[in-house]
Amino acid sequence: MSTDALLDSASRLDEVMKSDAKFFRRRPRRQLRLRRAYFVEAEALPQLPDGQRWFAVVAQLKPGIRARRFICASASLDTDLSDSQIEMLTVGL
Repeated sequence: MSTDALLDSASRLDEVMKSDAKFFRRRPRRQLRLRRAYFVEAEALPQLPDGQRWFAVVAQLKPGIRARRFICASASLDTDLSDSQIEMLTVGL
């Protein structure tokens, strides 16, 4: 990968991180976020069969500190879930 391509990916990933930060800033009581993985994240993950897609589970460990993990699920999965619903969805992962 060229230097320009790496810089472009880093810039796109920075926008993803800003989106997660904004989500938690607007919802200070939330600890978890489920969202569709952005292309810049999913391009590094294995290709999925039709009808499946990658989702990011973002956990706010403390203000400003977040961790992401990726799950594959039905492309029709609703992402408007509460923290407890996200926990139930990801238990055992």
